[in-house]
Amino acid sequence: MSMPATVDHDTPSTVQDLDAAIFDGSARLEQIRAFARYRSVSPVGLLVSILVRVSCALPPAIQVDAGQGPGSLNLFAAIIGPPASGKSKVMNTADQALTITGGLDYPTLTPGSGEGIITAYTRGGPDNEPVPSVLWQEEEVTNLGALADRKGATLKGFLTKMYDAGALSVTNKNESYAAPGGSYRAGFLLGVQPGRADILLRDEHQGFPQRFIWARTTDPGRQRNTDYPEVRPIPLKIPTIPGGIIDAGPEARETLRRAADQRLIDGADDGLDGHRSFTQIKVAALLAVLLEHSSVTDDDWDRATRLMRSSDRARALCTQHRDRQREKQRVAKLADEEAVARQLRGDIRSKILRQLEKNFRGQWVNSGKLRARMPGEKWRGDEYTAVIEDLIDQGVIEKRVNPQKSEHEQYQLSRRAT
Repeated sequence: MSMPATVDHDTPSTVQDLDAAIFDGSARLEQIRAFARYRSVSPVGLLVSILVRVSCALPPAIQVDAGQGPGSLNLFAAIIGPPASGKSKVMNTADQALTITGGLDYPTLTPGSGEGIITAYTRGGPDNEPVPSVLWQEEEVTNLGALADRKGATLKGFLTKMYDAGALSVTNKNESYAAPGGSYRAGFLLGVQPGRADILLRDEHQGFPQRFIWARTTDPGRQRNTDYPEVRPIPLKIPTIPGGIIDAGPEARETLRRAADQRLIDGADDGLDGHRSFTQIKVAALLAVLLEHSSVTDDDWDRATRLMRSSDRARALCTQHRDRQREKQRVAKLADEEAVARQLRGDIRSKILRQLEKNFRGQWVNSGKLRARMPGEKWRGDEYTAVIEDLIDQGVIEKRVNPQKSEHEQYQLSRRAT
């Protein structure tokens, strides 16, 4: 499910205008922005982190419907910034920004393994009872990458399924654990340095990075040398959701239908934009809950659209950083290969001239016989031929056709060289 992403020129003014459009005109969202500035964190990063926590406060039975059946409100967010840019602070400030009533209590845990995830849901309570909702938080993507790269690791596979609240199960030699599809709530907050984002982006073929909304740790609209006033935590009462289904509204239904048409009729492969439209629908529904609406309003959808544009920018920052890294690596590899080739050609040149000087001085030698004097297979490939041609072009050696066997070439040192 996807909707084409649009990323315009990422200048401070456009970022500032987009950020303002996300918050302006909503008293609650303006409070969240004020809280972010009082705590010196990114307003967009804080809002996205809050939406993940709102998701965790909702019972798993509460879902969103955009005309193609109910879908999970599990939400994943990547908070993007260089070291010491406040990624962890953004995530943790979200817990202090809201006072939620009428929702689930949930633990905050660090994902370690597929088995650990399923154990948390099936018997993670104080008396080993099931836990319906967990906020999974990892402040460094490198830690996630190290765990996921272990031999036999199932962590990323589990996390990918959790975006849709898919069925989870694990079996070891002693017992089996299972969390049925739709029976649990999962929020995921992940801190990502742009230089390490490839740990997340490299799993594009598995659909893992497509499941995130991305937010930067910056605040272009913040005023310099300003003491922002204290802002108290914001109260949120989870609204009553009739039938447990949040209606995503006509714009969402049209977006999802258009994405389905592209996928089913055109066979579109949207790459990193896969799942984008479903993520936007989730964001719109969670914004509705945050603003105490029982269904998605046009304003909720418009703000979700702007948040997804902001997400596109944040992700683009990471993909551009990755592409620059790859280009540097490619150039460095080519330079290394060229240096090795120069060294090899120099070695071949020295050995050819040594043979002609020592063993065939003043004589014509068949090409095959000269090659046979070159030890090792590496002397018998394209580099050998290239060096011979260079020596001929430079007038260092001479070439002629063998008078007795015209299909063979012969070489000798040129008179200039001798």
